[in-house]
Amino acid sequence: MFQVNGSSGLAPQTVPASNAGDRSAQSRAVRHERTRSRSRSQSCVENAALLGLMLSLCVGASGAWGQAVVDMVHADAAVRSAPSPALLAHRAQPVATYLDGEVTVGELEDAIAGTSPLIQSTALASENLYALLERLVRFELLAAEAERRGYATHNAVRNALTQDAVARMLARDVEGKQTPEMIAEDAVERYQREHAEELTQPEQRRAAQLVLTHEADARALLPRVGGSDSAAFRALVKQHSVDEVSKQRSGDLGFFDVTGKGSVVGLGLDPASVRAAFALRAPGDTSDVIRTSSGFAVVRLEEVRPAREVPEQHQQWTIRKLLNEQKRQGLLDAIVAKQRAAVQPRVRRELLDVLHFDPETSQ
Repeated sequence: MFQVNGSSGLAPQTVPASNAGDRSAQSRAVRHERTRSRSRSQSCVENAALLGLMLSLCVGASGAWGQAVVDMVHADAAVRSAPSPALLAHRAQPVATYLDGEVTVGELEDAIAGTSPLIQSTALASENLYALLERLVRFELLAAEAERRGYATHNAVRNALTQDAVARMLARDVEGKQTPEMIAEDAVERYQREHAEELTQPEQRRAAQLVLTHEADARALLPRVGGSDSAAFRALVKQHSVDEVSKQRSGDLGFFDVTGKGSVVGLGLDPASVRAAFALRAPGDTSDVIRTSSGFAVVRLEEVRPAREVPEQHQQWTIRKLLNEQKRQGLLDAIVAKQRAAVQPRVRRELLDVLHFDPETSQ
């Protein structure tokens, strides 16, 4: 059982904990925010309005109280600095209490405000907002029991909290302070001048290959390969090729440039095949027998994609993202360097060779 405290003279009501629904997404935000300040300088007044509407629907409060909060929002809309003592007191009110804790007005406001506008409007339009409070209290009780059983000290739990804390720090103190739009125009133009060759997409070719173990066998197939179209070449590959990697793709090597940088991840183009493909003049042409690391091959040129310059607009955005990432890494490096100087970590490399990993005890 838990006690739900009324507001504006409302009598307390008792609700069985067993009637509460499953933990909602809003309750996750509440649990995480319990360790933070109960007041926020941004959007706290708007959240008060949401709570006014919620209480008027859920615990039978008259519409006057909720409207009064909305009126307060309108009156104080221009004031977005530190919350007033009155607002702090308002948010600190326990809307539900239990033996070892409470859910405050501020926490419930934050739970609602942390959802999308669509979810907020859906919740506020329903007459079951009281169920949200029940779910929050249900989650608090489950959390208290999990802590009593020692789950709060598990490595996985501590790691999850640490990762979430780091993610929030990066989102606010790094990504929030450095965006691609903040890169200066002169920096973008300078990069364009100094890296013009990187902003041009080189010629790419698409080829297919047939690989055999013996040169004589490859030469015996040359007449059939030379007069074949793509479909016939693929059929020959499936029937005769000994290179299992390219054979799975019917010999197709995908697009690649003259350096062998290709579009097919993990294919591993042989330099001899690349040279043979770029020596051919037109799609449909086939090479002589060449020696590769996987055997003797015949290469067929399938398609040519001419070199082209990246459009100006795309160039600038690509450069902005690149320079922004460099500045972002600079901010991260500064944070790490400051912390390193403060705590002076020491790494014992000699112990790396004696590490043992046991999945059962690492959780």
